[in-house]
Amino acid sequence: MLLKKCGFIPITGSLICLVLALLSAPQWALADHEAPAIPDTRKYSLLLDETHAKLSRGFNTTISNIDNFFSTQRIEDESTGSRAVLRLTGTMQEGQIFNFNPDFKLRIRLPKLSKRLHLVIQGDVGSNPLEDDGDLSPEEISEQDLQQTTVDATHSIALRYYHRQTQRWNISTTSGLKFRPIPDPFLRLRARRLMLLADWDLRLSAGPFWFETKGLGFDATMEWERPLGLKYNFRSTSGMKWMNETDMYDLGQNFYLTHKFGDQQAVQWRAGAFGQSKPALILTGYLVSVTYRQQLHYEWLYVEAGPVLSFPKTRGFEPTPSFFVGVEATFGRF
Repeated sequence: MLLKKCGFIPITGSLICLVLALLSAPQWALADHEAPAIPDTRKYSLLLDETHAKLSRGFNTTISNIDNFFSTQRIEDESTGSRAVLRLTGTMQEGQIFNFNPDFKLRIRLPKLSKRLHLVIQGDVGSNPLEDDGDLSPEEISEQDLQQTTVDATHSIALRYYHRQTQRWNISTTSGLKFRPIPDPFLRLRARRLMLLADWDLRLSAGPFWFETKGLGFDATMEWERPLGLKYNFRSTSGMKWMNETDMYDLGQNFYLTHKFGDQQAVQWRAGAFGQSKPALILTGYLVSVTYRQQLHYEWLYVEAGPVLSFPKTRGFEPTPSFFVGVEATFGRF
């Protein structure tokens, strides 16, 4: 019965559950084969290991419950089933009208062809440029992320093959077309690695890519994440992107603090800074924002809104306020 309650957990947790199940077995089942007495030091060691395992599972569960409330590229990358995400985001800046932009991503698992093959269709409106397919110029990155505006909307269709997909490793190759509106063939290889270091989750992601119009490039991200108590979650994301066309590095650093109160509401604070490597290592801007997210219906329909204050270099680092509101619907399974 205890093993059934454990559900799907890592191998270490499974072994611990097995030990607990054996320890809780009825005495009559062990009457004919009395086990030798366990030394006190060994008992303390087992108790310490069990306590550590429970705390580790608690930390990981807290991270999932809090941070997964906000839809991120990392959640999309680590999901294994077919799913669709539809978003409608409206942004208003000082002196401008309210602009609404649609955004969608559809991933279909193709088990008839291969259990590792997925069809990916998406619109790139409003995406984070440091999590994009890697083809935005430094100017577009600065304008899009610092001013919450959208450059020319593009759509793409691709096939993604997972060479390896486990809880700790994710290696994939994606090949397809991006429409700008002229079709632009692209190819990318990506590897992701998850490591558990004490109370921290460390995620490393990197890989090369190629676009017919822009040539070769490479990007990488490093993400540190941990819970702060039962209702807060902290995440630090560092990103870099290099393009052979410009021989330039685009850099980004973001800090997130998420507070989930109740089962249906959460607030996320963000502070970020962005830079370039040419003509020297320079700061291109920074921003701060607050996002309130409310679950409207079960765990698939959300609404979010919040203010953004950006300081782009293109405007002399003058504060540029804006406000956004969005609706998001998720279909399928994670």
